Amino acid sequence: MLPFVAIGVYTSDMRYLSVISLVFLLQTTLAWGAKNIIITDIDDTLKQTNNMGGIKVLYHFLKSKPYAHLNQSLNDLVNGLKDKGEEVEVYYLSAAFNITLRKEKMLKKFNLPEGKFILKKLTSPDTFTFKYTKARKILSEAQEQGDLGQVYLFGDNSSQDHNVYALLNKELKLNAQIYIRDVATWATAFDEKLELEVKSIPGVTFFFSELELLNTPLKDYLKESTQEAIAEAYLEKTLVPKYTEKTLRKRLRKQRNCIQRPTLDKTIRCNIQAKKDSKAAFNAYFEPVVE
Repeated sequence: MLPFVAIGVYTSDMRYLSVISLVFLLQTTLAWGAKNIIITDIDDTLKQTNNMGGIKVLYHFLKSKPYAHLNQSLNDLVNGLKDKGEEVEVYYLSAAFNITLRKEKMLKKFNLPEGKFILKKLTSPDTFTFKYTKARKILSEAQEQGDLGQVYLFGDNSSQDHNVYALLNKELKLNAQIYIRDVATWATAFDEKLELEVKSIPGVTFFFSELELLNTPLKDYLKESTQEAIAEAYLEKTLVPKYTEKTLRKRLRKQRNCIQRPTLDKTIRCNIQAKKDSKAAFNAYFEPVVE
């Protein structure tokens, strides 16, 4: 219900002139009852999967190791919004098939907030179409009901998350906070000598590790203990799985056309140099900046 205000206007001799009944809506009242929506991918976003590693994805799927610091950050965000008296809905939108994921077990093992799982079926369309259709339905329905608050979108760039989220943000004019884990290594600047092209997408925040999240609006919701844990893990070089360095190595080999070198000797040398450079760049990322 909109606030009703009756304003009495008087002259200097206290003669009552009129009573104006005003019905108005301020920006602050738009937030009353607003529903914040969080949509997050699972594999390579909350769970270390290594989709960029080809067949090795099966090993990591069975290993099922979480990105603990992002998972805790997600909890902090949900709890922080609720502490402000705001409503929050969480959706786990994944291209994983529903027969491969035990939902309740995952929430407990990964220490994730309660939410609704939306997973692919054998009859589902391609990943982009599936995620775009499901996410758009969630967000557009909230818009139509007039109670959509802030939107938070989490994913990674091993597949289509960055494309899906950027398109929805533009089409629905969401002003969403979009956080994409750079598991493909094409959105992170490492060493200028590598001459790697660094890609970006308007409105999308890429992070190679959770350290970058400490320079985003998300930090306002992160507990001090979470921030300290992220900083400590950064110094220990445990924020990013080691297999991500191999993804960077593959990029270098491809960029340098190692496989097309004229002789076997030059191909071997190219591969060795790519391995050396990727390892050095990966380690350099974790070197603290001393001012």
